[in-house]
Amino acid sequence: MPKFQPDSQVEMTANSAEMFKQLNIASEFPIACLTVPMLLGLVGGKAIADTLQSLGQASEEIFRGDRLPVLHFPVAEAVNPEE
Repeated sequence: MPKFQPDSQVEMTANSAEMFKQLNIASEFPIACLTVPMLLGLVGGKAIADTLQSLGQASEEIFRGDRLPVLHFPVAEAVNPEE
């Protein structure tokens, strides 16, 4: 059974705490740098989606026929040959 050495255990805990602190600082920087582009991407994506939806609704209105003119066709009188 290995002998317990308290000094090495304390030293190892201090080293791992220091490594965790460095890792925490190292991971905060990329997160801070990527926050703004991520938010801009979300807002931009919503704006693009809204624009495409309004464009689709406008094209439906054109093809529905509300804005097309009414065409008046001349009605030919029926010719009755028996008369």
